[in-house]
Amino acid sequence: WAVGAGSSDLLFAIGHAYVREGTEVVESLPGFGFITRFAGVANAEPVRVPLLEGMKPDLNGLSAAVTDRTAMVVVTTPGNPTGQLTPMSQLRPFVESIPERVLVLVDEAYIEFAENEADREGAASLVADHPNVIVTRTFSKVFGMAGMRVGYAVAQPEVIERIGRHRANTLTLLSTHAASAALDDTDHLRRSQELVSRGKRYFYEQLDAMGIEYAPSESSFVMMNMKTDVDELVRRLREEHNVLVGNARARWNIEGWIRVTAGLPEENEAFIAALKKVLVSS
Repeated sequence: WAVGAGSSDLLFAIGHAYVREGTEVVESLPGFGFITRFAGVANAEPVRVPLLEGMKPDLNGLSAAVTDRTAMVVVTTPGNPTGQLTPMSQLRPFVESIPERVLVLVDEAYIEFAENEADREGAASLVADHPNVIVTRTFSKVFGMAGMRVGYAVAQPEVIERIGRHRANTLTLLSTHAASAALDDTDHLRRSQELVSRGKRYFYEQLDAMGIEYAPSESSFVMMNMKTDVDELVRRLREEHNVLVGNARARWNIEGWIRVTAGLPEENEAFIAALKKVLVSS
């Protein structure tokens, strides 16, 4: 395993270690996009596979997109921005369908928010039998330590050594101690998970009552289909009600959708109240 200044530090090193000019990087569309953006900078070819209905990743499509030029396949679970989980029952056969010469990057930044506790174990168990798998996680999400910049990766020693040659040693002693303390504070972790889970259930109840489509999420946020001009909706929520939401059209080219993170109960209620006012007056 390796620890870095946020998982982005490790993702950057992974890109440097594996992506070369003329190679390909396969990822879902829309997706987190960090590595595919890096591929463009490295004069490699991003290959993006559209999601299936329900915003599920097309694992068969990702596997079929692998060619002799493919350097890496990226799976984000839960998906960003979709919040959709890829269960191990699907992930394991997918990994086994990928040639060993191709690195399979499983990014699990939001895995601790999975509703089923067993799903929070994630893909690390794949590493022992698959030398081409690397799993990345971060302390920025459920632990609330984005400013501390701590992330880690799990892979076989050869992979860790390879990416280690491309890493800057930017992790601070303070961040290391903070991460260690966070791991010991299981009460805070559980409270954070329960808070987000309750917030999402509140969203679902309210959206069902309003007749608004949404994608049930295994992450800390929920995608909602407004079926309207989301640019105007997002603007009015911000300017008239001081409520900030993610514009999925602008950020991920998903027309008509917004992404909303579950917060404190009063924040969730303020969002729903503001949304109702904007929709009624539209």
